[in-house]
Amino acid sequence: MRRSSVPAVLVTAIVLAAALAACGEKGKAPEAGGPPAAAAPPAPVTVPVPEGPPSFTAVSAGRSATCAIAAGGILYCWGRNALGQLGDGTTQDRTLPVRVGAEHKWKMVAPGGSHSCAITELGAAYCWGSGLDGEVGNDTIGESPLPVKVGGIPPMAEIASGDNHSCGVSETGTIWCWGDNRHGELGRGDTSTVRHPLAVATAITFRSVTLASHAACGLTSEGKLYCWGLDNGGALGFTAGTSCEEPPGVANWCETTPRRTGETQLFTHASLGYEHGCGVNGAGAAYCWGSNGAGQLGTGSRDSAGPVRVGGELRFATIAAGGAFTCGITTTGELYCWGTNADGQVAGGAGADAPLPGAVAAGTKFLMVTAGHDHACALTVERQLMCWGSNLQGQLGTAVRLRSFVPVTVSVKP
Repeated sequence: MRRSSVPAVLVTAIVLAAALAACGEKGKAPEAGGPPAAAAPPAPVTVPVPEGPPSFTAVSAGRSATCAIAAGGILYCWGRNALGQLGDGTTQDRTLPVRVGAEHKWKMVAPGGSHSCAITELGAAYCWGSGLDGEVGNDTIGESPLPVKVGGIPPMAEIASGDNHSCGVSETGTIWCWGDNRHGELGRGDTSTVRHPLAVATAITFRSVTLASHAACGLTSEGKLYCWGLDNGGALGFTAGTSCEEPPGVANWCETTPRRTGETQLFTHASLGYEHGCGVNGAGAAYCWGSNGAGQLGTGSRDSAGPVRVGGELRFATIAAGGAFTCGITTTGELYCWGTNADGQVAGGAGADAPLPGAVAAGTKFLMVTAGHDHACALTVERQLMCWGSNLQGQLGTAVRLRSFVPVTVSVKP
C-alpha cells in the first residue's frame, strides 16, 4: 500500500540515518580535543563506513540486487541472493556490499532477475546465480553461486541480464544470447531454450544491448533500435506482430528475430523497463513508449502510447527504464526521475507518483544512472554511489532493509 504521510516517513528516515551513522562510529577513538561529530543532513542521507567509499566506475541495478565496480576493476554486489545471484559463494542476502570474483579485474556488470553476468577487462564473460533456464551459459542446469566463465564466444564489449536470459555484444558488433527463449528473447527465430551462447539471427552490427524481463533490444552505430522477445505492455514499441498469450490470457506480441522499432527515431542510448522502453536521440530529447499507468513515460498523463517526447524540455545524455519508473541524466549532469513512487523510486520524498520528470538530489552532478524493478542507483561526478527506493532484500546497501525516499550513499570497505 502506498504511504502518503510525508512527515512520518521523512522523520523516520532522518532518525534512522542518524542512528546508523552513530553505530558506524562506535568503537572509534575520538580525537583529543576534537569537536563532536556533525549530524547527518536529511537529504541526501549518508550512511558512512569509517574507511570511506572507494571510487566507483560503474553501477547496475537488477530486479532486487545491485552490483558496482570500483577503481581497479573491483566488483561488489549486494541485495537478494537466494539463488546465488550475488556471486559471493553463498545464498545469503547481503545488506552491505560484498566483494565478488577477486581474482579478476572487471569492466562491466549486469545483475538480472535470478542471475548476474559481468565481463572482465579482457572481455571474458562470466555469469552466476540460477541456471535453471541456461542463463549462466555453461551448458548446465542448477545454481552457480560463484562466477563461471561463459564459453564459446569472442571477447565481449557489453553484457546484459534479463530475468532468465543473458546477452552480450562482441567487440565486432555481434549480439550473442543464451538462456530462456520461450518468447523469442534469444533472437534466433525460434522458442527453444539454449544453455550456451548463440549469435542473434541477423547480419546487423550492434554497439549496445539492453534487456527486459523477457525481451532484448540492440542499438546500431547509426542509432537504429531493433527489438525481439515479449512485447509486454508495449515495451518494444510494436503495434502488430506475432500474437502470443503471455502472461496466460493476456494478448501480447512476441518477435523471435530482431525487428526495427521507433522507425522515425535514431537513438544514442536506449533502455528497456518492465512494460516500457525509452531512448535518447542525438539532440538530447528523450522518448518513451509502452505502459504508462504510473506516469513512467514522463508525458504528464497516464495514457499508453508509442514513442512520445518526455516532458519538461530537458536535454538528456542517458536514460534508464525500471519497473514502472524512469530516470535520466541531462547533458549538464542533473538527475531526474518520473513514474511510480510507491517505494520512493523517483526519490522526491514520500508522496504520489510523478508523471513528469522531477529533480533528484538537486545540486549534485551525476555520470550514470541505473534502474531496477523498484529501486535505482546513480554515480556522482565524484565517483560516489547513491541508491534509493525499495530495500526489502538489502539492494540499497545500507545495512538495513528499510526503503528510502531519498538517495543514500553506499559505502564499502576497501
